[in-house]
Amino acid sequence: MRSAGVKSLHYSDRYLLQVYTLRCLSDVIRSAPGAKEAELNVGLAPDERPPSDPRFVHHNFPAGSARVDVLKCLLPNAQVNLLPKTQMPHYRAITADLTDGRRIEILLDQGFGAWRASKSARLDFSLQPAAFARALSNCDYGLEADALSVPVAVTMT
Repeated sequence: MRSAGVKSLHYSDRYLLQVYTLRCLSDVIRSAPGAKEAELNVGLAPDERPPSDPRFVHHNFPAGSARVDVLKCLLPNAQVNLLPKTQMPHYRAITADLTDGRRIEILLDQGFGAWRASKSARLDFSLQPAAFARALSNCDYGLEADALSVPVAVTMT
């Protein structure tokens, strides 16, 4: 990725719902080698069961628009698309189209939800999206995976 350069990055995940998973995605995308100038595209599905009183980094947003707005603040150059689940693949994947025509697909069987927040960091869900994104970026919660986490698969064509 670094030597060829990345033309575009796309992430699709119909279950990217918890607050900490947005930060995980943004951390991975922002640190992708060779992708500083890449076109970014994220596909999400609506949250069908938002919580009534979220308080912690492992909670979902109370409204779908807040999740999209915060993700746009975390990844300001990304196009974020909210699509019905039926129009999205079930698998979770990061696809990198390289400038030399090759494609790398990183399949994340359980997406970023395969990792768990290791402590219950509290967040103020009443903040505006930009302030919430800053608070999330500075939040200290740690990640852990259990022994049953499914591995990541990488393919290149």
